[in-house]
Amino acid sequence: MLIALLVTAFLQTPAAAPSQVDAASLNVSAPRAVVEIDTGKLKGEPDMLAWSPDGRQVYLRTVQYDRWKNRRSSHYLLALDGKGPKKIDAAPSWAAAYWSWKSASYAPREPAFRIEVESQRRMATATAVPTGGEIAGMGGDPTAGGGAGQGMSSQAAQNAAMQAQQVTTITMRLKGAVLGEWTNERPDPGIVFGWAPAPLGLIAFAKKDGGRIVLMDRDGHTREIAGSKDGLLPAWSDAGDRVVYLQKKDKKKYDVMVITVGKS
Repeated sequence: MLIALLVTAFLQTPAAAPSQVDAASLNVSAPRAVVEIDTGKLKGEPDMLAWSPDGRQVYLRTVQYDRWKNRRSSHYLLALDGKGPKKIDAAPSWAAAYWSWKSASYAPREPAFRIEVESQRRMATATAVPTGGEIAGMGGDPTAGGGAGQGMSSQAAQNAAMQAQQVTTITMRLKGAVLGEWTNERPDPGIVFGWAPAPLGLIAFAKKDGGRIVLMDRDGHTREIAGSKDGLLPAWSDAGDRVVYLQKKDKKKYDVMVITVGKS
């Protein structure tokens, strides 16, 4: 069921011959801010980035929820030339196809380079609930160390126990690295990582702590992008020569960042 949450667009596509790309030895430029976006003006938080096939622009989707939890999406195009986002009526036809391989459970045409999904369930309580001898010594004998005001009544203990709830944490890992973690939420893979196009065998992801952008190859070699932080929605161009991502500046503003990538 969890795997069904991840898109597997290349399930029936013949595997391409892997090329040997070492992430640690890639030539990577410093991140460059190309445009600022203000979510106060864009009506919602970013939840999707997709490159156009010609690499000239990027599609941005934002979402917002009303008080009844109804979702509303807004659509924009970014030309990456310093100009602000251009609002459009709907997502371009190429955006869905791009997103399907960008956020899939394995690298394009490489089923062996796959993300592992773990699910853990535990009980959590909103209020500390006494256990064992603590309960046994409460509410019984008013002469046993301070009177009836000490301790917790059976009704209070029952009420506290009722506050216990099941917590489900879903973790995505690749080659030992944590790509994302969600607690009592539906996983949103594309927010935290993006595959490179075939046959590169690369992925870009935002580290769990600090949001630094990391590139990883199929052998688990990594390259952290110096100067990156608070990143989300990393996305490779179709040519595999650039990565775009959003870098949070403050509560409402993001910089759209671009790095160029080349083989050594």
